[in-house]
Amino acid sequence: MGMPSACHGTLKRGDEIELAIDTVAFGGAGIGRYGEMVIFIPYTVDGDTVSVEIVDAKKRFATAVLKSVNTPSTFRTTPLCAAYTQCGACSYQHIVYDHQLFLKSQQVRDALERIGRFDRIPLEDTIPSPQAYGYRGRVDVHIATGRGLSRSIGFAARATHRIVDIERCEIAHESINEALSLLRRGRSTPGRQPLWSTPAEKVLGTRVIRQVRGREMFVPWDGFFQANVYLTDTLAYVVEEFCDLSETETVLDGYCGSGLFSLFLAPRCGRLYGIDAEGDAVRCADENLNRAGIKSATFFTGDMARILRDRFIRGNLTVDVAVVDPPRIGLDPDTVAALGDLNPPKIVYVSCNPATLARDLRSMAGFGYGIRRVKPLDMFPHTSHIETVVLLERDG
Repeated sequence: MGMPSACHGTLKRGDEIELAIDTVAFGGAGIGRYGEMVIFIPYTVDGDTVSVEIVDAKKRFATAVLKSVNTPSTFRTTPLCAAYTQCGACSYQHIVYDHQLFLKSQQVRDALERIGRFDRIPLEDTIPSPQAYGYRGRVDVHIATGRGLSRSIGFAARATHRIVDIERCEIAHESINEALSLLRRGRSTPGRQPLWSTPAEKVLGTRVIRQVRGREMFVPWDGFFQANVYLTDTLAYVVEEFCDLSETETVLDGYCGSGLFSLFLAPRCGRLYGIDAEGDAVRCADENLNRAGIKSATFFTGDMARILRDRFIRGNLTVDVAVVDPPRIGLDPDTVAALGDLNPPKIVYVSCNPATLARDLRSMAGFGYGIRRVKPLDMFPHTSHIETVVLLERDG
């Protein structure tokens, strides 16, 4: 380790420097500047003055590790988790919660401006989580065995596949921590183990019952469902509000999963179609709506773009409102093109990744869609993730 070269901009691995942190980038790393170079340092926050060690240096930017906080920011706080900075799940526990909301809102705006190249962004206030800790209704625990009888039960370390042994998770619902304690005391097979919160939910064979807005939903035990038990109801309300249905429309629920949005949109439209690649989730969605007495919904299993082309565009099925809630990678180009050709007057896009959201909104702008509303929801406090709901309508 050594001091940097006298000329700013010639940093190399092992150099130690002092920086003032200006902001926090999407992903959770604080940003400081050294001459013309941008330095990314995890576990820092704007207002900090820190000493760091360079771990990788390029021509215009570098990454570093935090050595010490010399002057703490007023936005800095003490993390609750004993494994914070080791476990890769959280990256914002050192930041007071109100400022997390501000940063995430700015990150959504920045992505839409920088990646999406939008000038006017109707960004609304971020909806906070009612509980900043203990909110997760599901975690995937990883079980790894070492030499002899040793084993680790926990989560992947930051940027590696190493398993960090975890006694409890501060962002998980307390019933999950109780289940984790039981898991640690019993015999367990190496691999991934989903743990769901209780007591309102119970396992039925390979399914879990979840409660949303007073209704029960079947969800595959190993499938996806919104993690925040305190904010999922609100997410469903926001999507319903953005759709603004009048009981006559035909609605598409793309990437419908187990029918979270379908369950509440179908009673307010004339006809609903759901699409998802996961057969178990689609079967749950179909059963969830049948149990609710809803007969106006049809679900398809398979690739989104292919089904849009084969069933809708070639079948001359028109759609008034399309809801899409893709995984973090966003929409693939074929799906964007199929949605553009389907040409619904209104699209409601639900995203957990501002970068891929911005990319896809720019593509949809090429089909004549403009952004009308942008509403972030903090479904993932203390992590770098942010959920965003966007209303698109055809221009002109």
